[in-house]
Amino acid sequence: MAISVRDRKNLHDRAGGQCSFLDCAERLSLEEAHVRGRQLGSARYDPTFSQSKGDSYENLILLCATHHAVVDDKDTRGEWPTERILQMKVDHEQRIARGPALERLDVLSSFFASGKEIEAKIVRDSDDSPGTWQVWVDEWWASVMRTAAEKLAATDVTMLQFATVYAFDVVYTSPVGEAKHKVLMSLHYHLERIELAIKRT
Repeated sequence: MAISVRDRKNLHDRAGGQCSFLDCAERLSLEEAHVRGRQLGSARYDPTFSQSKGDSYENLILLCATHHAVVDDKDTRGEWPTERILQMKVDHEQRIARGPALERLDVLSSFFASGKEIEAKIVRDSDDSPGTWQVWVDEWWASVMRTAAEKLAATDVTMLQFATVYAFDVVYTSPVGEAKHKVLMSLHYHLERIELAIKRT
């Protein structure tokens, strides 16, 4: 069998014309990869899966050439079972269906949530280690900016970099040392930047 025109169009449209692999937005060199291999010995071959559905939308995922190789290569295919690939396909297509505005909000909200996790971690930490706490904050923020550069518009990246809000007036209900308080204030500076970007959504 061959992939029908209808299934091919469905696959490309639902994937937004881009690779469905995690955090990949490649739009060139796209390939219609099989979730379940059609022949014995191929990646994720399933003898119980109907051969008549082998080239159907149900058994296809749109990937760039690089990530098609990743999921099918003999050395790495074990990390990519059928269930994981199908879930990746669903997650990607849902992001595409939600549209860029809601995807942007999801990205910014994930930044804020992860920052609050760092805040809770610092508050709970009983060691007097301001250097370590600041490393946590700096590494988190570096990760935020890398992801922002990949997934957000330049105006959002600029806002995150150069917002002027500085949360010196943050008050914590539980007592924390002066050094910890300074680190937490620097964290809140970043959180305020993210909140400003979210309010623009």
